Amino acid sequence: MSQNCFIRHFTIFDVEEVASLYAEVFLERAPTFRVLNLTVDVIYEEFTKPLCKTADERVSFVCEDLSLPKGKNIIAFRLSKTFTTKDNPIGELQVAPLYALTKHLKEEWVKKHPEIGHDEAKQKNVLHFMSLGVKKGYENLGIASRLANVALKQAKALGFKKVVVQAISEQSQYVFLKKFNFKDGYSIDFKDFEFKGRKPFSSIEKPNRAMLLEQDL
Repeated sequence: MSQNCFIRHFTIFDVEEVASLYAEVFLERAPTFRVLNLTVDVIYEEFTKPLCKTADERVSFVCEDLSLPKGKNIIAFRLSKTFTTKDNPIGELQVAPLYALTKHLKEEWVKKHPEIGHDEAKQKNVLHFMSLGVKKGYENLGIASRLANVALKQAKALGFKKVVVQAISEQSQYVFLKKFNFKDGYSIDFKDFEFKGRKPFSSIEKPNRAMLLEQDL
């Protein structure tokens, strides 16, 4: 990682910049975003900005390139929050299938961990890695792994007992399964996921499934 790159805690003042980067990165690289034919503006307004607002500043981080002007120098992010089974209503948003997929992964994972699903106090011991993204041109520099390492260490220091992460891209599945030794908590083939009588992600072949991965701390 370049000496110009600096990792720090995410703050509420970063929401706009991170949400914009998040939308651009995921539209380009996440297959679930591409197949829905969404614009970057829709992703920003309906998905990335709302999620950024829910991130826990204690366990969310950004990486800045200090050689770039302030306000345009965040080149990567790792957003996290305390796990919860409570979700906001999906409604008629264009990104509704994405929210529904996240909800499905969490619900099926909780079925395997009823002691967590039925106890809000125990849910507070589980950290949810929501999203990780790296700006184009900064890939393969170890930034994603560094951000994940920092977040995992912080989670352990704060007393979290378990971490779960939704992995829907080949890269995220590789990083967490191979580099960090997460295990498959629950997975579903994209061709089998249904939302309102349709299979919105059935055309996705790489990867062929969405996963909720887990690791004890």
